[in-house]
Amino acid sequence: MRADDGAAFDVEGDTVVFRERGGNAIHLATAVRKYTNARPTHGTGGSVVRVDARQLYDALGLLRALRHDVDRYNAAVRLAPPHAGADEEALRLHATRIRLGTHRLLQQASAFGARLGGVADKGGAGGAPPPPAVEVAGLDELIAHVEARHAVEIAYARRLVRDGCVDFASLGELFTPGRELVEHGISTGLHGVAAGSVCRACYYTRGKTLFGEGAAFYAALEFVVAIGGGTFAVVEQTHVVGAFVAQRPLAAAGADFGPVTDGVRARLEARGRTYERAAAAPTLMAHTAAAFLPVSAPGAAGAPPARAAAGRAMLDTVAALARGVHAGRLPGTASEAVAGVLRAVAHAGRGRAGTAEPAATDGARTSASPPPTTAADAAAAELGLLLVGTPLPAELRWTAWPLIAGFSFGAKRWGVAIVDGLSEVAFNARAFEQLVLPPGRKRLIEALVLHSAGARGGTGGGSGGGGGGGADLITGKGEGAVFLLHGPPGVGKTLTAEAIAELLRRPLYVVSMGELGASADALERALNEVFALCAPWGALVLIDEAEMLLERRSKDALVRNAMVCVMLRLIEYYPAVLFLTSNRARSIDPAFQSRVQCALQYEPLGADARAQVWANLLNAAGADEDELRVDQLAQHALNGRQIKNAVQLALALSRRDGAPLSRAHLEQTVAITLDFVAHAGGDGGGGGGGGGGGGGGGGESDEAAGVAEVERGLLIGAGVSRRNRGMLLGGSPACICQCAVC
Repeated sequence: MRADDGAAFDVEGDTVVFRERGGNAIHLATAVRKYTNARPTHGTGGSVVRVDARQLYDALGLLRALRHDVDRYNAAVRLAPPHAGADEEALRLHATRIRLGTHRLLQQASAFGARLGGVADKGGAGGAPPPPAVEVAGLDELIAHVEARHAVEIAYARRLVRDGCVDFASLGELFTPGRELVEHGISTGLHGVAAGSVCRACYYTRGKTLFGEGAAFYAALEFVVAIGGGTFAVVEQTHVVGAFVAQRPLAAAGADFGPVTDGVRARLEARGRTYERAAAAPTLMAHTAAAFLPVSAPGAAGAPPARAAAGRAMLDTVAALARGVHAGRLPGTASEAVAGVLRAVAHAGRGRAGTAEPAATDGARTSASPPPTTAADAAAAELGLLLVGTPLPAELRWTAWPLIAGFSFGAKRWGVAIVDGLSEVAFNARAFEQLVLPPGRKRLIEALVLHSAGARGGTGGGSGGGGGGGADLITGKGEGAVFLLHGPPGVGKTLTAEAIAELLRRPLYVVSMGELGASADALERALNEVFALCAPWGALVLIDEAEMLLERRSKDALVRNAMVCVMLRLIEYYPAVLFLTSNRARSIDPAFQSRVQCALQYEPLGADARAQVWANLLNAAGADEDELRVDQLAQHALNGRQIKNAVQLALALSRRDGAPLSRAHLEQTVAITLDFVAHAGGDGGGGGGGGGGGGGGGGESDEAAGVAEVERGLLIGAGVSRRNRGMLLGGSPACICQCAVC
């Protein structure tokens, strides 16, 4: 349909005259008045808009953008529908392409006070004929007139851009509507991180400032950002370049944008597929060193933490946004646009929480585009946002934002991951097989964790093991699997939890006592946060060295009693797999016995077990276990952790010598380890047989005495008398310097 009849504009010297007309169509005069801020004059023939030719040249990017939007719109409403047997994914992709093609023109029409009547109601769906094409009368002629009038300037600008340079006047030929661009750090604030975008529009502004005449260039760039749950927002950022003189390379001009080559496009599209998969649902991925940037919580004081070392991260945009962490927390030019969209969607979604059927939106969508189905969709429609779902079309996927929010299990912090540094997690399928445990015990552990994983219906390597929930009569109680692993240090307790996580292909969250606080309130807050994180992800939790939380309650230790009670309550309702390790089984509170599904005692390693540990570690290092005489190395009474340390130190020595790992390297490091054990007064926990037969019990007694010594020191520091120290530590009033604790 034509928007006007007759000439849309007249040229009078350096002025172009437009006559405004009524009606619901998009009129050129209305668009020009909006683009140039021109004031209409009213006469007997109606409203007239007079615009200087220079103003039209400054708005040329907006005129081109309107033409681009009209062309996209007309192409979108004529898209051939999927064939009758098309699957759900093909139908969603078709709806996404229609929504992408029509959204911007519908927005502009609304701003102009126009209504594209038949389009919003028909959309060519259901076998109906496609709506008529939209045409803005005189638009092509006006663009041709402006380009002809400034042909020399435009040709010069295009030549500069082709040569990799710009001046201020040529920026409009770099940022042309529909052009695909890539830059390396301006948008994200991270130097070297590529970001793709499509230019939607551009324009110049000129005016007076305190320092005289001023000018600036604005470009609207579009890209895709995940908002969670497999939904993506098409975000528009405004890139601003202040006026400058002379020619500059693109980077020096604040416009480090370049064309998208086939190779760059392929790389960005591959990255977009990773981004799309990670944004669809919480996804565990490995990240390289420095590819995860922890961010401080909103309002937190101090400098942001340093980049995390290589490790694993759970990418979860919804959970991150609920904690105030999102992919727009970095100081790039597009960060505020990203943050604004995420905040708007989150706020509007919370406002509509519980709404069963969102109200229909106005005519800003076609019937071929599905109506909003979630609170976030409805809210975004009201806010004028463009949301799309999976699968992303190829023309959009390559513009995916290069950052995604998640939680690093190594750093134990929320933050932002650089998608280029993400990869699939390489789970060690043989870790559980190489675990040095009796076969019967390994079968028991495997059966219990696989049953728990199957009952929860979680992802990962757990298969088999019957379905159904827990056996408790109370819903939500006793649905998890709690393991208590107790024994001396270095016998494989922590390694058991790590190997099971590899078996299930799930993350492992390791918690130390230092992270849980020293009061019942702090413990409850910390554990609730850990459990709230890990339960939805199906992550395994390991509370290492949990003696204080498991220790038998007594009438004198009120704080510890409260902490034990908190622990008893929380683990009973934890629905996933939880590991507790302890070196002091005899001091565990009896109430834990009924709350632990499987308690495993680890004995000091015997010679055969030590030989297997040596063999596993040397094989992993690529060494020949037979040549290095593992059977002789196993005669040394070392625990598993000490053996690992000895192998790592020997490898360092061999690299320093520039020679393969040899028996001499291992003997040297074993001697150093044994010397330390001898001076520390222990036997390494590896005994069994001759030298270390009493290692388990003796180690526990020594540790109990050490704890008593620490408690005695705290009481002395607090000024408690010797007589009262004896009473507080369990002695009688007359117990003065006559027992081990006084």
